Amino acid sequence: MRLLILIERSDDLDKASLIGRLFAALRRGEIDYELFERIAGAVSRVHLPDLERLRSAPAELDMDQEWVHPLIATGLVKPRLRDEDGYYVLGAATISSVGKRLLDLCFEDDSGSPGS
Repeated sequence: MRLLILIERSDDLDKASLIGRLFAALRRGEIDYELFERIAGAVSRVHLPDLERLRSAPAELDMDQEWVHPLIATGLVKPRLRDEDGYYVLGAATISSVGKRLLDLCFEDDSGSPGS
């Protein structure tokens, strides 16, 4: 039932396609239901061009870029508070493990379109 609600709330056919890919990964046992809900909920809330930006983003993101902040709110990106030496880092962020899993599951091909 939750799947139908997520698809119904999708404001874009590409988002519905991404949620469908996530559901297929759930059915194949590649992710559990909790992770499915977390990622699918994030997909339904984000601006689709921001996902495209995330897809081509470097490992370290600049938090001055306006598109990064909404992705932090969804859990797809996390602020990077310390560097490898333990020093505080201001204005840096990285793709979270949830964000990386989304990219792996939904953008595994290089066709350029999220729903391909």
